[in-house]
Amino acid sequence: MVFYLVIRIIICYYFHVLFFENQSFDLRIRILSFICIILHEEVIKLIPGDDIIYTLAICDDDIEMIEQLHKLIDAFDKTISIHMYTNPIELLRDYKHKHYDVVLLDIDMPELTGFELAKELKEVYNDVLIVFVTAKNQLISQSFKYRPISFIFKGNLEDLNFVFKDIEHELRLIHSVLQVERNNISYSIRINDIMYFEKNLNYIDINTINDKITVRMTLINLENMIDLSKFIRVSKSILVNKYYIRSVDYTNCYIALLDNKLVKFSRLYKKEIRGAL
Repeated sequence: MVFYLVIRIIICYYFHVLFFENQSFDLRIRILSFICIILHEEVIKLIPGDDIIYTLAICDDDIEMIEQLHKLIDAFDKTISIHMYTNPIELLRDYKHKHYDVVLLDIDMPELTGFELAKELKEVYNDVLIVFVTAKNQLISQSFKYRPISFIFKGNLEDLNFVFKDIEHELRLIHSVLQVERNNISYSIRINDIMYFEKNLNYIDINTINDKITVRMTLINLENMIDLSKFIRVSKSILVNKYYIRSVDYTNCYIALLDNKLVKFSRLYKKEIRGAL
């Protein structure tokens, strides 16, 4: 296998010298990379996340409501590790050292509102799943910019089972892995670590937090393979993970990601972006 790999590299090099030696350096590197990918044996598959044991925090200034929620959650799944807080400041302090996969937040709290706390928690760890708990239906419309996974109405706690089925589905998505096998070398990429996909001819650049991997695939095949509910199409060739979006400049058509990278989007997708965020 190593012998064949060396032969492929040599072929790529001579093809590059013969046909592309007068091109710019960046273009030559790009062409050579694509040629090598073509010659590689490549298999791409999605590995769904398994059922996991997760941790959960409840924060409400009403201790009776906390205890009631704890009892219902424990009845739904006794494997969930539940932590209870009546003070949002204490939860925020602990969260910087612990990681809770799911946080149930009362919206109307005196020291820090559930909205303010959700914003702070997501700045520490963007993957956290937020569920707002409230007795005031009119507050729901103000919550969407904090991207909660769901809501629990204090007067309708029997819906809790449906909420937790959504949570478990979302956690499986978060822990799903895109696996790329190339010449007996395997790359595993967590779907949640992907900041954006960018199409380049018949290839897709998978841009993660720390790296970029180019695979031979079309956007149609990608969309058929993975759940893209976490992603927003911002142009014909780019899909951005909405959880990595820090801000949007609708005037100049730029999206700023959490690492301060700017991604250009098409004006044709402006309405779609506004609706998704």
